[in-house]
Amino acid sequence: MIEAAVGPAPAMSPPIQVDRVVIGAGFSGVLQALQAHAAGESVVVLEGTDRVGGALYGHTVDGLTVDAGAESFSVVTPEMADLLRSWGVESKIVSPEPTPPRVVLSRSSVPVPRGVMGIPAGRDVLEASGLCDAQELADAARKDSQPIPDWTGWSVSDVVSSRLGQPILERVVAPVIYGVFGTHPDALEADAVFPELLGVAKECGSLLEAAATLRADGPSMGQAVQSLHGGLHQLAPLMEERLAERDIPVWLSSPVSGITPVDGGFLITGAASFIAPRVSLAVGPAALKSLLAGQEDLLPALDALEPVKSRVAIVTLDDDTLNDFPVGSGALIADEVAVGVKALTHVNAKWAWWSEVLPRDRHIVRLSLHQERSPGSSVGGDVASGSDAERTVVLDALWRVLSVPKESVREMAFHSWSDVLMRPRPGFRRQMASLTTEAAARGIDIAGGVGSGNGLLRIAKSFLTQTTQEVHRV
Repeated sequence: MIEAAVGPAPAMSPPIQVDRVVIGAGFSGVLQALQAHAAGESVVVLEGTDRVGGALYGHTVDGLTVDAGAESFSVVTPEMADLLRSWGVESKIVSPEPTPPRVVLSRSSVPVPRGVMGIPAGRDVLEASGLCDAQELADAARKDSQPIPDWTGWSVSDVVSSRLGQPILERVVAPVIYGVFGTHPDALEADAVFPELLGVAKECGSLLEAAATLRADGPSMGQAVQSLHGGLHQLAPLMEERLAERDIPVWLSSPVSGITPVDGGFLITGAASFIAPRVSLAVGPAALKSLLAGQEDLLPALDALEPVKSRVAIVTLDDDTLNDFPVGSGALIADEVAVGVKALTHVNAKWAWWSEVLPRDRHIVRLSLHQERSPGSSVGGDVASGSDAERTVVLDALWRVLSVPKESVREMAFHSWSDVLMRPRPGFRRQMASLTTEAAARGIDIAGGVGSGNGLLRIAKSFLTQTTQEVHRV
């Protein structure tokens, strides 16, 4: 029997036999372990870093702990909020302030229109947005009334430009997509980014009406989310508690060097060795490719796995001009502005609880650096202080987007994410369906964003669906 523990794995020989090894102690890995335990399996979690939580991480700057990874979860459907309620933290769930973000253009800024991933929720919403002139509106109406084609393998850009036109793609959809996926919509498969939207569009014959149907009278962009009072990074210790309550061991600083088929399942080697009939891979796309590299026949599907590197800057400022929250909860920055930042969040404008913490005129801004336009970026590592070039990019963005001078900056910190988000290029869903099905048949369950899609909600939905199925089977 393995005793419950959270810590480094001791060197052990011979291999320990368990029912399942979960590789990765992020949100998805913890859910995989909880699900396996509920099904009666003996399970151990191996984590290559020194902490539980993955992208649920708080970075300290100026004495404040700010979410440097996931900072909210979608509530378009209730599964994630329901899960947190079942964990006893309903009283800590908070909603954002009703101040939608703005799209910053070269000569103006406008609120992001209500809709789905930048697609306005109907023609009336598009017309009221101020994003298009009369001719562009007429072109969008004409394009969106054409018969719906077969969108299989189309990119987001192909779908949006063919139905609504290039101006709408460039001015609102591209900034939103960049802010969420860290990738230009040219390189993203539409069916992987908004499958529900395309499905409804095929039924009603219009992309705009599909967005209106899905959004209905719901919240505007950035409002259909929730978080936790004190920051979403608080989920990490909460997940540790869930594991400890069930005596599920978690061994930290325990990278896995190989997964080898053997009699009885798989030999998982690293700081300790295990044999298990099933393995759950709750890791990023690059780590997944590395762990499955020995499975030769899976290599074609593995080629679809492409990580998106990201770099976040967190800045504290003293500036009373920000007290009116000039860009609402944040800004999505169009390509035409040509700055080295693709999006920023005015943290205390979005989450009211910060006003209880911050002194008067103090503000927190979190910026997502545009890797292609940020010379000297340190994405490969986690250089908290940032390079001189990165700091210059951030100061430039603060001035051009918020009119904040460098003298207002108190402290600045950076954090890198090199293997969390992925780039679902055209053909991605088909290849991933093949990969996950074939791997599962062998005893390897692919979890995390690769298996269910980017975002905590999709991971929670996948977990709850599988848990329900297990209950019904029992």
